[in-house]
Amino acid sequence: MGLLDASHERAGGKRPALLLLFLALTIVVINVSNWLVLSRATKSVEDELGLRLVTVAGAAVSATTAELLLAPDVGDDAFVLRTLQEIADRHDLEDVFLVDPDGILLWDLRGGELGDPSPFFDLDFEAFTKAASGVPASSPTVEVDGVGLKAAFAPVEDWDGTVEAVLGVTAGGGFHERVPALRRALVGVTIGGAALVVILGAVFFGMSRRLTLTESALSRAETLSAMGMMAAGVAHEVRNPLAIISGTAARLKKRYSPDGTADPLFDFIPEEVERLNGIVEGYLRFARDEPLSLVECDLREVVDRGARLVREELASQRVALSRSGTTDPVHARADPQRLQQALLNLLLNAAQAMPDGGEVEVTLETEGRRAIVGVADHGPGFGQRELRSAFTPFFTTKEQGSGLGLVMARRIVEGHGGAIRIANRPGGGAVVTIELPLHEGGEVN
Repeated sequence: MGLLDASHERAGGKRPALLLLFLALTIVVINVSNWLVLSRATKSVEDELGLRLVTVAGAAVSATTAELLLAPDVGDDAFVLRTLQEIADRHDLEDVFLVDPDGILLWDLRGGELGDPSPFFDLDFEAFTKAASGVPASSPTVEVDGVGLKAAFAPVEDWDGTVEAVLGVTAGGGFHERVPALRRALVGVTIGGAALVVILGAVFFGMSRRLTLTESALSRAETLSAMGMMAAGVAHEVRNPLAIISGTAARLKKRYSPDGTADPLFDFIPEEVERLNGIVEGYLRFARDEPLSLVECDLREVVDRGARLVREELASQRVALSRSGTTDPVHARADPQRLQQALLNLLLNAAQAMPDGGEVEVTLETEGRRAIVGVADHGPGFGQRELRSAFTPFFTTKEQGSGLGLVMARRIVEGHGGAIRIANRPGGGAVVTIELPLHEGGEVN
């Protein structure tokens, strides 16, 4: 069973790692997808705004006419000023300006310094160059005084097709707020998606852990069932020869010791037969796995009765038995006989861990809706191998042990919906702890 449990532990250990990998990949995919969407949306906004501004710049040239725009007194022309102001307001433009082919500012709706190069060209000059050659164009978004601006330029041609000036329009502000808003929305979606993935991961992790525990329990049950059948078969085959050996030893003793002064060897045979018979009985009990007969009972009485049954036997081995903990009734729905069987096993194991004598301590406490029974000794404690394999059938460090005591105790305790654990005490010695669910009140039989 140890190998099977180890394989299930390895399989169960892979699930969390695969789950974490899945979560990481999912979060990466979500982030990459969102930022690809943002990148494409940003480019789409850029292209849309550029096309719009180019159209607006061309429309402004057409609305004011090239003749008026190229007039020396364009800055004083009320019609031009009113028309361009209306266009700026209608299309939410930041500025409308007119420059000559060299980039010198001829007129500015926002009141720029005339006669100087337009400051916008320090950030992007390529789109203006295209417009100055007769091709309307838009610039990429550039940052001016902390504000993202995008410009478009339309050529202003004289009657013979010569580009005499370039009309520029810039936009940003409200239009470009769409990109940050979209970015914020995608960040929110990313965080929300990651949180959802983590929550789902936690749920799946819990499910995976429960599945691993269930598989382990099923594997252990199947293995115990197979071992039980094997043990029953071996026990059945051994009992008959043991009976023959015991009967033969009695006849030999009678034949060769008619006066009753028997050789000690004649007593040694039935003693060893009795010991082997006890091991066989243990195998049979392990194989039978009788169902529990649950009744309402007082765990305090079960613990006290178990302590009374072994107190004299332990005293003969120079082992004192102490009982501490609660003295109040501890109600539970349990099988008193089977629980007592498990407790006796633990008490005898504790005494056998101290061949030179010592003290075994039995405690009974309640925590919340669970009762806790502890059996502690002052022996050498559990070794690392024992801590790993103590509940493996037929594993034992005793010369005359069957390796079934703790296995049967675990089967009984888990049949009650409880748990059994082994550990070493900080001050030396071992402790076995049994946790059992309490019953919601009721009369105690």
